Amino acid sequence: MRLAQITDLHLRQHLPAPPAQVKRHSRTMADCFTGALERIVAAGAEVIAVTGDLLDVPEFLIHPIPDFPGLDLDDWLRRVRADYRLVRERLEAVGLPYVVLPGNHDWEEVFWEVFDGTEHVVEIGGVRLVRFIDREHACHVPRRYDPPRLLWEQMLADDRSPPQVHLQHYVVTPALNERYPHTYEEGEHLAQHTAASGRVPLSLSAHYHPGTKPIRIGSTCFATCPAFCEAPFPWRLFDIDPSGQAPVTMTEQSLGEQWLTKRPAVFIDRDGTLADKPSFRGGAGDIRMIRGAGAALRRLGEAGFVRIMVSSQNAVGRGCYGREVVDMTNDHLARQLEREGGHIDGIRYSTSEPDPQRAVLAAYTDHREAKPGPEPLRRAAHHRRLDLARSWMIGDRLTDVQSALRAGVQPILVRTGRGREEQPAAEREAPHLAVVDDITAAVEVILSHQREQSQPEPD
Repeated sequence: MRLAQITDLHLRQHLPAPPAQVKRHSRTMADCFTGALERIVAAGAEVIAVTGDLLDVPEFLIHPIPDFPGLDLDDWLRRVRADYRLVRERLEAVGLPYVVLPGNHDWEEVFWEVFDGTEHVVEIGGVRLVRFIDREHACHVPRRYDPPRLLWEQMLADDRSPPQVHLQHYVVTPALNERYPHTYEEGEHLAQHTAASGRVPLSLSAHYHPGTKPIRIGSTCFATCPAFCEAPFPWRLFDIDPSGQAPVTMTEQSLGEQWLTKRPAVFIDRDGTLADKPSFRGGAGDIRMIRGAGAALRRLGEAGFVRIMVSSQNAVGRGCYGREVVDMTNDHLARQLEREGGHIDGIRYSTSEPDPQRAVLAAYTDHREAKPGPEPLRRAAHHRRLDLARSWMIGDRLTDVQSALRAGVQPILVRTGRGREEQPAAEREAPHLAVVDDITAAVEVILSHQREQSQPEPD
């Protein structure tokens, strides 16, 4: 039996903003997923397993923040349902049986409204597929508690069972907990007893985005599939033949780097450029889009530019609020932008505090990912395969101009926000700097330059 595993889509189609991890291609996942499914069918797969994190649901929706309540919950629910239905429709369109399970970025309550939550054990092609619905617990550590633990014990003890494939979102083995707890706290126990049963030729996990090579313990192959949301958009095919000399063989496929055409980007500051002021004191509801910003983003998208928001959120480093509030604010701003047809393709923000005396933790004084350094732009370019030589940066501060220059990007200073105050210093830094009234005028400069560059050379 040939099984295809694809995981960690982190899709956001109807949800308004992309996640802050710019390496996740959440806004283009719908098309990428369709392309992958077509190739999976062509490769002769008999069943598809999607092992969690189908969506990248904002943390503030899954775990609401009391002091910053979610806005218009009915609308959020509608958007999340629409994205789950999109995934289900794409799966059903290919005509193959499939098994899906939620991950830690899925909203389980809504997930089970769209997908069947009753059948955790199915038999296809002489193989029993068992899905385990586990969760993170204290300090984000995944655990296998009852009822999935009871199901696991029953499956290992069933001497009448055909060969089993175990499907879970979290990692069974190896221990991958250096920066974040990806592996079950009882992972070693799960691995040893699964292998000792002799009934499970294959145990598949996800959650750890780089993935792992297959690890054989006894007669069981344990493997963690890399995340599909990150280039080169991989998935895996497993051929399962317990009676053969090689009970499990694996091949990895992907859409490939060619799926990403190298494109220019426009990097855009948030506060003072897209929004009128920082909003952390009053919450996400206080943020207001600068007039015309949505339409300006729409024009950039129509012209073929990737739109990346690059923001400094040093109030996180000062302890004023957490990342979840930044994400909520970004999503609220994105909802305003989309009313004018404007969208953000990627977000990257830093939490460093420039003054070490004001930082609540020493970790927040690390400025490698902050403006005025080039790293925010360079890293986004790496993950999105962007052409920095043809890219631009729009912002209202000297640090925006400096970051652009150091990354080899053309800067534009806007007079909104702190632009008028910072204009003299910015012009000293870049004597030929373009200075305009607002983002609408900045986009006109970019599009005019694009039109000039596309003109044919005179004979």
